[in-house]
Amino acid sequence: MEGVIQQLAPPVRVLSDLHLGHPACRLDSVEPLRPLIQGARSLVLNGDTWEQLNPVLAAHAEILYQDLLGLLNELEITPAFIRGNHDARISKLDWIGQERDDLFITHGDCLFETISPWNPKTWTLSDKYARIHADCSRDDLTGLMDCVQRCRLLGRRDEHRFRSGRFRIARSVFKLIFPPRRPWEILRCWRETPLRADQFRRKHRPGAKILIMGHVHRPGIWQRPDGYTLINTGGFMSIGKARVVEWDDKTIRSFRVDEANPAAFALREDWSMDLEGNSR
Repeated sequence: MEGVIQQLAPPVRVLSDLHLGHPACRLDSVEPLRPLIQGARSLVLNGDTWEQLNPVLAAHAEILYQDLLGLLNELEITPAFIRGNHDARISKLDWIGQERDDLFITHGDCLFETISPWNPKTWTLSDKYARIHADCSRDDLTGLMDCVQRCRLLGRRDEHRFRSGRFRIARSVFKLIFPPRRPWEILRCWRETPLRADQFRRKHRPGAKILIMGHVHRPGIWQRPDGYTLINTGGFMSIGKARVVEWDDKTIRSFRVDEANPAAFALREDWSMDLEGNSR
């Protein structure tokens, strides 16, 4: 949505893939997020904030989502919610940035024709995805995001088969390695994501020097000699890690999230760059 980035008062922080209410989420409450967002004036939640589309998980997930809104109100932080494939109705915002801006933020599911190629549920829907793609234009950013939104709403939601409990981490690992095709799809998507992100940027926002995304749950920073940087903020699912990105008028920073204290996470800065493109 054009202009939104100008409405965000710095310092702005970015988080993604909280997955509030999912059995594999490491957040049993929103309180551990307090140290990650305290001090920001604006917060971008870059997709998959809560399990909005799952009819079994949504009731509990919405309680946590409302708790998050309460925490943001308490800390006087203005949020901007970008929708992802798990919370496709949270807003009508698919990206933040303007064509002339150096910074572009989107969830990242737009990089994949079937949204989540590693998910066995999508493998049976290939014909339906193909019909959606044939029925809409992906040549411009608006057309692409409209197509993505239709694909998001197509996926089946049956996470109630994945129960929480004392073995939830073991269960989440099992879900990643079974069926056997799944880990190979995950690795393939991880390998392809930097290239896909660069192709997306070149086509839709060639002026962007920094692209921030989530979705694939693989945190990292990829820099190229021409000054372009891709940052993936990871997430809060049980086997993943998370990053927080912050920017102000002069500098953009990346922090690793230290979860050693489960009651209050901490930030550990590991990368920064001034907005002229010089890494520190």
